[in-house]
Amino acid sequence: MPAAFSAMSMPPSAAGHPAPEAIIAFIDGDAAPEVESHIQGCVTCAADADELSSAQSNLVSRLYRFDCPSPHRLGEYELGLVEPLERTQIASHALTCDFCMDELRTLRGFIAADPVIPESLLEKARRVLATIVAPAPGLSLAGVRGADTQLRLYQAEGAQVSISSGAELGSLIGLLVLENAESTVGEARLVSADGDSYVATIDEFGNFEFEDLPSGNYVLEIGLADEVIVIQQLQV
Repeated sequence: MPAAFSAMSMPPSAAGHPAPEAIIAFIDGDAAPEVESHIQGCVTCAADADELSSAQSNLVSRLYRFDCPSPHRLGEYELGLVEPLERTQIASHALTCDFCMDELRTLRGFIAADPVIPESLLEKARRVLATIVAPAPGLSLAGVRGADTQLRLYQAEGAQVSISSGAELGSLIGLLVLENAESTVGEARLVSADGDSYVATIDEFGNFEFEDLPSGNYVLEIGLADEVIVIQQLQV
């Protein structure tokens, strides 16, 4: 038997100590005055009270909302993403659970107040897949800031993109060259296989740089005025 419950297995001693249930009543604030007075003045009973109080708190924390749906599941319920049977079960539970009902009210408030977010350039523009091309003989890397010798060239409609590893581990450097110099350029964004996104600004010369990237494969998206240049399988 766990030590936390040892006091509950012991009968009242000849010395007149309160029984374990009386100590629990003391913890709950329901003990008789003489029991309260005894425990406050008795080192042994005070220690038993502390031990039982800790065990009781641990049990309550473990059982707290043990049968409630998770917050994530409640969110899916509110958005109509659960099956009909589970939806009925969650609805029945929420009717008798103040905690879940409060969470649902909060979720509904957030949903009602959620503003409409306009599509970004990268989301609404036409996507163009760039293809890799062999570097021309004698090609200079001077246009790419801090580039090493592992230069990769990609060609898309009206654009050329040069990509290289940077001087620091986890960095990627690029240069965008457009046939139409007046084209509007947005941003460069790397998306990892896990869906993590990293954004870099493209300067007036077409340079962009990513730093402190975790190693792995990425997709590069470069936003222009009416299209997105997509480069797949970039290894960092």
